[in-house]
Amino acid sequence: MSIKNIKGYAWIVIVLSSFLLFYKYIALVFPSLIAGDIKLHFGINSAQMGFLSAVFLYCVLFIQPFAGLLLDRFGCRNVSTVSLLISAFGVLLFAASNHIAFAFIGRLMMGLGVAFATVSYMKAAATWFDEKGFSVASSLLLTAAMAGAVVGQAPLSALFNSVGWQEGLYYCAIIGVVFAIVYWLIVRDDPEEGHANLAEEQAAQNEQKNILKMIKKVISSRNNWLLMAYSGLIFTTIDAFGGLWGNSFFVQKYALTTTQASYFISCIFIGMGIGAPIMGKLSVKIRCVPIMFCCTLIGFVSLLAILYLHLNTTLLVIACLVYGIVTSSFMLVFVVGRKVNPLWVMATAVALINTGEPIFGGTFEGLVGMILDHLQPDVLGANYSVSSYEVAFSILPGSIILALLTLCFVRERKH
Repeated sequence: MSIKNIKGYAWIVIVLSSFLLFYKYIALVFPSLIAGDIKLHFGINSAQMGFLSAVFLYCVLFIQPFAGLLLDRFGCRNVSTVSLLISAFGVLLFAASNHIAFAFIGRLMMGLGVAFATVSYMKAAATWFDEKGFSVASSLLLTAAMAGAVVGQAPLSALFNSVGWQEGLYYCAIIGVVFAIVYWLIVRDDPEEGHANLAEEQAAQNEQKNILKMIKKVISSRNNWLLMAYSGLIFTTIDAFGGLWGNSFFVQKYALTTTQASYFISCIFIGMGIGAPIMGKLSVKIRCVPIMFCCTLIGFVSLLAILYLHLNTTLLVIACLVYGIVTSSFMLVFVVGRKVNPLWVMATAVALINTGEPIFGGTFEGLVGMILDHLQPDVLGANYSVSSYEVAFSILPGSIILALLTLCFVRERKH
C-alpha cells in the first residue's frame, strides 16, 4: 500500500511540515537569550548585534519569492529537505565561529534554510486539504512556530546554562539533520486522489505553471501587497521584542535572570500558540478582516502595558498571554490569501505575503539596537537602562498603528 493511502496521512504531512516552522523559530529567537554573550564573544556593539540577528530575516526576505516558485515547481519534499539541512549547518557554523564574519555566514545559512518553512507548510496544507480544512490546518501553523519559539526560550536557556551556548547549538544542529532525514523518508507531494478544489485547479496548473505567469498573477493583486504589509508590521513587534531585545529588557526592568525573563517572553509565544487554532475556528464563521482588526486593537493596548507599566508577576503574565493570543490573528492573512488567490500560485502568493516579516522585522531589530547605542554608547553587553529600552521600543506601537491603517484597505473576496 502506498504511504499516501495511510489513514490520516495528510495530517502526518502537516505535522512533519510544522517541524520546519518549529526549527525556524528556535533559530530566530535564540540570540535573545545570549545577546550579551554574543556581543562580548565577537566584540560587537548593539547595532551590530541587531544586524547579526536581523541578517537572518534579510536572507528570508531575499529568498522568500524564490521559495514560493521553487515549491510550486519542485514540491515540498525535495525543497524542504534541502532547506532544513542548510539551516542546520548554519546553526553548526554559528556555534563553531570565533570570528564575526563566519557568524554572519552561519546566520545567513539559517535564514536561507528556514525561508522555505512557512511557504512549504502552507503549500502542503493547500494541497492536502479543501478550503475548510485549510483554515484549520493553516491555523496550526502558528502553534507549531510558537512551540519552537517557546522551546527557544526557557528550555534552551536552561540548556545553554548547563552546557554553554556553543555546545547547546551543536545539539540543535544535530536535531535539524535528523528531522531532515525523517521528512525526506515520509513526506510525499501530492494526494493520489485530490480533493475537489485541488482537482479543479490541476488542469489550470498544468497549463499555467509558468514562472512569469505565477509572478504576474500574484503581484497584480493589491490585496497580496496589503496583506504583506499588515503581517510584517504586526509581526515586527514579535521579532524585535520577543525575538531579540525583550529578554534583556525584562532583566533590567524587573531584576531577573535571563532564564526567569525568558518565562515571560515564552508567555507571548504560548499565547500565540493557543490563539492560532481559536482564530482558525473563528475564521470559518466570521470574516477574517474584522477579527484581525479587533485583535490588533487589543494587541496595541496590551503591548503598551507590557512596555510602559510596572506590572506585578501575575499581571505581566496575563498581559503577555493576551498579547500573544490576539497577535496570533495575523496568521489569518494566509486564509485571506487562500481566498483571493488560485491554488496554482498559492506558494508564490504565500511567499509574497510572508516577506512582510523579514522586511519590517529585520529593519526594526536593527533600529532598536541603533537607538540603544545612540542613547548609551558605552554600555557593554545588553545592560541598558529601562528608560533607554522604553524609548527604543516606542517604534513598536507605531508599527501596530500602521498595521491597523493598512488593514482598512484589504478586500476579502474570493478570486
